[in-house]
Amino acid sequence: MLMKSLQENAILFFALLCFFLICRTYLFWTSFFLCIFFLYLRFRDKSIFLMAGIFLLFCIPLYADTYPTMEKGKAIIVKNNYAVLAEGRQRVLVYTEKAFLLDGEYTIQGKMQKIESPKGFFHFDAAYWAHSMGAYYSMDGTECSLIEEHWSIRSCMQKAISNLEDQTVKEDLNRVLLNMKTDQDNSSFLNEHGFSYAGMLLIGDRILKYFIDRRRRRKVMTAANLVLTIIYHAPMLLVQALIFRLLTITKLDQPQKTVLCLTLILFLYPCSLLSLSFLIPACYRFSFLFKKNRKKKTFFMILCLESIFLHTINPFEILLYPITVAGTGILWIIGLLTLLFPVLPYDMFCQAFSGLNRIWSFGNIYGSMLGCGLIFFLLYCFLVREHQHYIELWIAGLFVFLIFGLFHPLGEVSTINVGQGDSILIREPFNTHNILIDTGKPSQWKAVNDYLHAKGITSLDTLVITHADADHAGNRDAVIAEYHPAAVIEEHTAELKSGNLYFYDLNTIENEDENESCIVLAARINGLNYLFMGDADQKAEELIIRNYDLSCDVLKLSHHGSKTGSSDLFLDTIRPELGLISSGAYSIYHHPSPETIQKLLKRHIEYFDTKEEGDISILMLPGMNLMITAGGKLGIIG
Repeated sequence: MLMKSLQENAILFFALLCFFLICRTYLFWTSFFLCIFFLYLRFRDKSIFLMAGIFLLFCIPLYADTYPTMEKGKAIIVKNNYAVLAEGRQRVLVYTEKAFLLDGEYTIQGKMQKIESPKGFFHFDAAYWAHSMGAYYSMDGTECSLIEEHWSIRSCMQKAISNLEDQTVKEDLNRVLLNMKTDQDNSSFLNEHGFSYAGMLLIGDRILKYFIDRRRRRKVMTAANLVLTIIYHAPMLLVQALIFRLLTITKLDQPQKTVLCLTLILFLYPCSLLSLSFLIPACYRFSFLFKKNRKKKTFFMILCLESIFLHTINPFEILLYPITVAGTGILWIIGLLTLLFPVLPYDMFCQAFSGLNRIWSFGNIYGSMLGCGLIFFLLYCFLVREHQHYIELWIAGLFVFLIFGLFHPLGEVSTINVGQGDSILIREPFNTHNILIDTGKPSQWKAVNDYLHAKGITSLDTLVITHADADHAGNRDAVIAEYHPAAVIEEHTAELKSGNLYFYDLNTIENEDENESCIVLAARINGLNYLFMGDADQKAEELIIRNYDLSCDVLKLSHHGSKTGSSDLFLDTIRPELGLISSGAYSIYHHPSPETIQKLLKRHIEYFDTKEEGDISILMLPGMNLMITAGGKLGIIG
């Protein structure tokens, strides 16, 4: 009776389970009791005890989240710039410039740091990504050394690939056969998450279809799936495929099999729920829920997921998803043959596949749905829901909202969280004009690029580099290559007009000291006086207040809040209402300076630091400005 209630309401149970898994980090008991109360109202029998037990079972951690006490570990996951070493329930993420040997045993020495994600509206969640692999702490790989090689098929493949001479072929084979992607690899999303394994199984099944009957083919493919799962140490996509194959012998119907499989996957891989490698296949698995327009509705769902997680959509890649997966499977087979017969022209196959990826990339439409315009999009979807072709209208509406920046309709002045560095975006409404002041250091390129793409920005009107220090100009060339700014300002200019905005460079010092002679910009934006100080020191500040009669509403403090700037005289003269600080880890740079913070507190100047608050945006509204931070702070500025 208990199992019957669960089977008959499998989809409802799975939906509540997903809700609980998403909310449990911050609202554990609240989300738990809400789900159980809802189930009680629905069933009113003892089955809720079984379901409550399943919910609590998901709270048992598979990996230890305490400080690791490991002295050695086995390399269970190896990429080009990191590896995961494991011993029992303990795992540690090791950053390395040289790839570790798969399944090799390494010594572990040195200090470990807890993995935390920088706060940001569209930042990559490094902690969640690491937790998905069971790692909660990280360390420098230079402290690790190989002590024993353990034989495995994938380690043999890795060695065979490393012995090849052609570097391009080595990188392609590492990506396709071992899912090891380079930082410079711009290939399809499908090539980044091990879809080649699933693609190989798809190709194998299609080939065997012409030689053996369905029953025998099912057994052969299940055995092949199991072998691959063992060889590759149970990656999520292969485990999911294996569970589905095993469930075909049961008497469960399609909804029950789907829910049972995905529930097991969430238990085995608890952080996969917010991963596209789980969500996209899940969309196809659950497409049976749609009685009409199944393919179109699935297409729309995946478009929305891509916009949320990748900040871009590519309709061609989604439409050709089955072909692309099959293509990655063909590359896997050819890659394996290349290891056995190195004379095969593998690079030709990869170039052809990469050419298709480049062609599809022209269909990229940038933008994240997660903006205030989402409310209007949902309203639009609601209004056209009764139309005969409502799915087509939803898809067309999504394209229009992304292309014209309607998900982020408000202008803004945003201090992007780039750690120890500066990058400030100034947008006019609907992306009609975009200005970027500084680009952060090279290691923060993804943070800058993700933020701009999430806002639907594909080009810049003006790029200002205040000075040549790496934490301000580190991504200069990358920004120019990706966003093709119409004007690049790197030298002092008295006045700069960009769109409807006027900027005035207040610093006239020009010498070899980058900080002292950096560009300092003043502008009036939506009724507020802004002052962007770059890394200007107190000498530059003294010259500025001597030459100009200034008042300031919003001050971007100089040099990340260092004591080299923000003098008492300067703060007393400009009298800012709000101070913004862009800084990194205090243990490394000691910014902002306690002396500077005391000066702000003494003058009752409200301040916000990207180190604590993440991205800080001041949105332009009629007659007022709304400040919002990734840390959850809100405020109204007149």
